[in-house]
Amino acid sequence: MSDNITFTDAVILWRDKKICSITNLESVLSDFKIIFAYNSNKIEAAGVSISHTREIFETGKVTEYTGDLKPLLETYNQKVCYDFLKEKVINKEPLTGELICQIHEKLTHGCYDEVRISKGERPGEYKKNYYRVGLSVGVPPEDVEEEIDFICKELSEAKIESVDVGSTLMNSLLYFSSR
Repeated sequence: MSDNITFTDAVILWRDKKICSITNLESVLSDFKIIFAYNSNKIEAAGVSISHTREIFETGKVTEYTGDLKPLLETYNQKVCYDFLKEKVINKEPLTGELICQIHEKLTHGCYDEVRISKGERPGEYKKNYYRVGLSVGVPPEDVEEEIDFICKELSEAKIESVDVGSTLMNSLLYFSSR
C-alpha cells in the first residue's frame, strides 16, 4: 500500500480487522481513543496533557493536575462516552436521534455554564435557542429533532457496505455535517 491512504483504504483496513468483541475493539483503538481525546481537547487549548488523558482513560482519574477543571471533566466525559459506545459499535447499532442525545449528554455532562442552563439548554436534549457557528445560523431549534431523524434515516439507508464504500460513506458523512 502506498503512503497515500484514501478514505476507502481506511475503511477497508478497519473492516479487515474483523472486530467482533469489546476486547478486540479495545486492542485496535487503545492508543487512538487517547490521541483522539487529547487532540480534541488541544483544539480548544484545554491544557490537558497526553499523559493526563491516558491516565483518565486507563484509570478513570488523574493525579498531579493543576489546571482548569472543566477540560479535565470534558476529557473524563470522552472516556465515559467511549465506554458507552463500545458495545454499540460491536453490535453495529444504527445512529438515531435518541443515540445522538445520549452521546451528547455523556459528552457534556456537568459542562454547561449558567448562561446555557438559564436559557433552558440541557445536556442530552436538542437545542432550544438559536446559535451561530461562523456565518451560518443552522437549523432552527424547532426543526432540529426532525432534521436529525431525517439525516439518521438517510445514513441508515446509505449503501455503506458496497464496494465503493469511500464515496458513499464519505458523501453521507459530508451531507450530515453540512446539515
